[in-house]
Amino acid sequence: MTFFRGFTAPLWEIFAGNLLLLFCSLFYLAWWAVSFRPNTSGGPAGGLFLASAFITGIAGIALMSAGIDQLSGDSKGLP
Repeated sequence: MTFFRGFTAPLWEIFAGNLLLLFCSLFYLAWWAVSFRPNTSGGPAGGLFLASAFITGIAGIALMSAGIDQLSGDSKGLP
């Protein structure tokens, strides 16, 4: 994979943040499938999936914000 070879630390943070947001959406879909299945109760698995979605979502946003902040250090003023 020559594409990833040129990644700097901020670009890796943005990439990892996007992966965490992907996992966040997968956990959310799993929560939705468990909690709203007909004729069953969600049980503790629903809460676990929802908490995992929340944690990965917040972590993904924090990582992406840190990477974007490092990359935008050169453009901190008016043009």
